[in-house]
Amino acid sequence: MSEWKLTGIVMVEVLLALFIGLGLTNFGLLPFYHQLGIVVGGDVWIVWFAVATILFSVYTVLFASRVHYPMKNRLKSKLFWLLWLASIIVVLLPFIQGEVLF
Repeated sequence: MSEWKLTGIVMVEVLLALFIGLGLTNFGLLPFYHQLGIVVGGDVWIVWFAVATILFSVYTVLFASRVHYPMKNRLKSKLFWLLWLASIIVVLLPFIQGEVLF
């Protein structure tokens, strides 16, 4: 497969994760935070990016066994797993602190 085609596929994957993450953040996670009494102050884009990164990571892990070259290289990347861990912390930290500090 050509390099341009692989780059285009990855860009579509990232954009879909961002769009779906935005919807889940605005219509799922933020109302859930409010329902639990967690104060949401400041910019929500950090939480949105964390949700999108979690979605992208889950997508990669689920489909890496069935798909070709780029996904398998992602799973070997330390940065990929570091971003996944940081995203989990960003989403779960408000449950511990009681507010979104970002």
